[in-house]
Amino acid sequence: MTRFKLSPSAFYIFLPTLLYLAFPATSLSIEQRKHLHPALFLFPYSGRGDPDHSFLHPYSPSYQGDPITGWFQMGTTAIARSSFGRDVVRLTSASQANQGILYNHIRTDSQNFNGYIDVQMDSSRESQEPADGMGLFFTRDRPKLGSAMGMTHTFQGLGIIIDTFSNSRTRRVPYVYAYVSDGTKTWNPGFGRVGHGARARMPGRE
Repeated sequence: MTRFKLSPSAFYIFLPTLLYLAFPATSLSIEQRKHLHPALFLFPYSGRGDPDHSFLHPYSPSYQGDPITGWFQMGTTAIARSSFGRDVVRLTSASQANQGILYNHIRTDSQNFNGYIDVQMDSSRESQEPADGMGLFFTRDRPKLGSAMGMTHTFQGLGIIIDTFSNSRTRRVPYVYAYVSDGTKTWNPGFGRVGHGARARMPGRE
């Protein structure tokens, strides 16, 4: 099940080799959004999700035919139905070398945000490793597929990374950390560019 609930803020992006994403577009101005949804601009926000940046089962397709209104898919991302009969976003299948992105196209200018995300990461029968990981990205520009957990390594913004496979074998996983990029760095999380983070607790990954 994937449930996403987000109050307004900088672009949010969700991504991987598993991965999600959110991005800017031209929609309502910040003042128009404050007028329509004043409660969303209180911080911390604990109400229902921002209607421009949230989705819940059952998903609502757009008039243009997109499976989820306001959201776009890249790579291997697909809308599927779980074994419990709920709509879910499948970023990648349980096979190697897959990358998927789900991003929101509505720009948001708030300086504060909070979000709630339900994520499930499975492994195939042939491997106990579910994926390299995934990330929630806040970026300046539209996403492009690449090597940074599915995102191009030249993104400009902030990534919140869930690392489930330590390529350098130097830290225990799952590991959650922040990664800031000005667009000039090469994605290389094993060599001193990873911020202080914490080991995460994930079912089946202890």
